Amino acid sequence: MKEMTVGAATHDWMGATFRIVTSRTDSGGAIGVVDSTAPVGFGPPRHIHTAEDEVLIVLTGEVEWVLGDASGRAGLGAALFIRRGTEHT
Repeated sequence: MKEMTVGAATHDWMGATFRIVTSRTDSGGAIGVVDSTAPVGFGPPRHIHTAEDEVLIVLTGEVEWVLGDASGRAGLGAALFIRRGTEHT
């Protein structure tokens, strides 16, 4: 079994903390898992992933989201699937 670098990297950006749980390298390019903690009002700029899909799972609190032309709020336990090529924040 390959030894993994679980939790090896933490990055702070715009007041939010992102912890790499499993990197693409660890999974042979199959998946990357990141745990993030963000302050109220945090949100990345609108962006598009061209090579990968994204799944956002709300573990605490609530998030406001934008996916293409749709928007809303999601609370505890909600999961959002963001298809590659979809502008989102």
